[in-house]
Amino acid sequence: MSARSRALVALGGLAALAIGCGGLVVFEETGSGGAGGSTSKVTSGPSGPATVSATTSSSPTGTPVQCSGLTFGECVSNPACAPIFDDACCPMCPPGPCADCQNWEFLECLPRDIVCEGRFECGFAGEYVCKGTLPNCLGFCDGTMGCEPAICALDGPPCPSCAPIVDGVCTAVCAMPPPPCPDGFVPASDGTCWTGQCIAASICP
Repeated sequence: MSARSRALVALGGLAALAIGCGGLVVFEETGSGGAGGSTSKVTSGPSGPATVSATTSSSPTGTPVQCSGLTFGECVSNPACAPIFDDACCPMCPPGPCADCQNWEFLECLPRDIVCEGRFECGFAGEYVCKGTLPNCLGFCDGTMGCEPAICALDGPPCPSCAPIVDGVCTAVCAMPPPPCPDGFVPASDGTCWTGQCIAASICP
């Protein structure tokens, strides 16, 4: 009998002994591959035969993370997702010639763990989303990730020309109606109420 055969017989004897004594035998194998990995468990106990359960998930809740194709506003408002940016003046995805400027643009939306752990091919992570902070949009708007140019609502009061794209930017929970915006723009929210700013319609669904 080979060494492998003897080992299998010994393992089977241990499992039988544990079951006969009312014990619990657990064999667990975790698949490789980060967010899309699968976990299989085989358990046996005194009350019945072995059962097998398998779960494939890409989020802590066990549900698939759907981030691909979300707009910028949808992406930052989804707790399972985070944005990737690229500098339109000196792009990385794909590499191109560099101009004497800086203009961070939303590139795509990916699962938060992939973005915040740096497990993506190119571009730059939306760190403010990963860290749960607010972007400072009081300075150079194009040069700050998470900030987008804004205009004031029609017939509205003066407003900042740069808007932070944060969780809830496309919706509001206050009773105030959304302000009117020119064609191609939609109202911006701070996550609670409308700010009086209008941002590009491409940011929101």
